[in-house]
Formats: sequence, C-alpha cells, structure tokens
Amino acid sequence: VTPAHIVDYMLDAVETDLGHRLSFRDRVLEPSAGDGAFVKPLVERILQSMPRGDWSNGRLLRALLAFETNPAHAATLRRVVSGRLRAAGCPSRRAAELVAAWIREEDFLRARIDEPFDAVVGNPPYVRYDAILESDATEYERLYSTFRGRCDLYVPFVERSLSLLSPDGVFCFICSNRFAKSDYGKRLRMRIAAGFRVALFLNLEHADVFGKDIAAYPAILMIDRRRGEPTFAATVSSFADIPLSSYRFGRSVRLDEFPEWYRGDDPWTTTNSAAFRFARQ
Repeated sequence: VTPAHIVDYMLDAVETDLGHRLSFRDRVLEPSAGDGAFVKPLVERILQSMPRGDWSNGRLLRALLAFETNPAHAATLRRVVSGRLRAAGCPSRRAAELVAAWIREEDFLRARIDEPFDAVVGNPPYVRYDAILESDATEYERLYSTFRGRCDLYVPFVERSLSLLSPDGVFCFICSNRFAKSDYGKRLRMRIAAGFRVALFLNLEHADVFGKDIAAYPAILMIDRRRGEPTFAATVSSFADIPLSSYRFGRSVRLDEFPEWYRGDDPWTTTNSAAFRFARQ
C-alpha cells in the first residue's frame, strides 16, 4: 500500500512539472493500480475539474487508464470508483461505462495501448526476478530491451511507461532504487539518458516508507522530455523530523540542483551535487 502522503507528494510534483492541475482534460495512466492508492485521488481530481453534471463529456472516457492483474483488487477498485461516481451524481449506466474504460484487468506489459499519456504515475510491482514465472520472463525479455540479467519486474514497467509519454508528458514512479547503481539497471539508465530528463530523484531507502519489515529500497523518480533542464535530487533519511512536503519539487532548498545529470549508463552514485561535481572533475 502506498502511503497517502507519498501519493500526494508525487501527484503535486507531476502537476508542478506539467504546469497545471491534473483534470479530466488530461490523459493519465496508472500501470499497476493495486488497492487504488493513486486511482482514487486521480478520480477526485477528475471530479473536481469537470463542469457540474457534464457526464456525457467525451473526454471523460480517456481521462484515466489503470491496469490491475489481481481479479479481487480490480473488482474492489471498480466497485469503489463506481460508488464515488454515483455519489457525485453520475448516472449508473454512465458510471459503469466509465469504470469499464478506466480499469482494465490485464497485464500492463502485454496490453495493447494505442495513445500517449500526459502523465504516468504509480507504484509498479516489487517482484524480484526469481519470483517471475519463467514463461513471463521469456515474454518480457522479448518485448523489453531493459529486461536483461536478473532484472526486477519494475524495470520493464518503467521502460514501457516512458514509451507511452506524450511530448510534454510527465512520468513519476515510486520504485526500487536498485536500477540506479546495479548492473541490471544499465540499459534503463542508458535509455533514460538518451531520450529524457530526470526531473526528480528522491532517494528514500533510509526512510520508513512501507513499514520497518519491508526492505524495498524505494525512490521517487520523475522523468520528462525536457532535456537540458536541471535535475533535482536528495536523499531522505527520515520523515520524523522533516516531512516529505519539505522536499517540494522545484520549490525547496532541500533539493540539490544538478545542471547536468549522469551520462549514459553511469551509475547514479550520489544525490549531493557537490559530491557529483567533485567526482566528475
């Protein structure tokens, strides 16, 4: 379960990078919906932005697309979203139509997706290579160039998500930070450096994000296509003394500014810009 303060931080960062609040006019992708930690606040933004009673607006069907492979989770999420729509005044038939369009019980890595997105946000599966079915691993290796070696499942999620970004789109995941330094992350780092800008890299591996018993080594990674613009980065050791909101993207002195981020498949060894400059020199 992604904590609400993490979700709020990520959605705020995406909106800051986009330059506007997310609304029914945007097209947003959530590749691994789970319990709806991102889907539910995204639905609220859709409802807050749309003209009152304009349930027939054609943009609504394209405003959100979420994937979930677990049938129970997908069914629960459909029920919750349908109930929220009906509570907001949406006719039952239209609510059912929207839920069917928004929530797909399907493997994101195999699904047919035709259009680009203004924002891709979420928390991809934390599945280590050894836990991936051999048949799935073979298929993902065929489909995704970054899925090599003993690669965790979130890596192809990042690759495909980036491929679905519109020219002005913004990607933001909370995922393992292991790709940033590992050998299996080389291809992903190379792909990011070749066509994108790392807008934000917030290392949370020392903070208690998902509970003390879960060793996920998380980081918040936000990427766009504005190559040449600076990267903002930091390592957060704890939320006890300094809340996550103190690291607001583009508005906090707690984020180090990197005029240039790491090149090619270079490992991302530090979030301290002075240490980065020293190592580069």
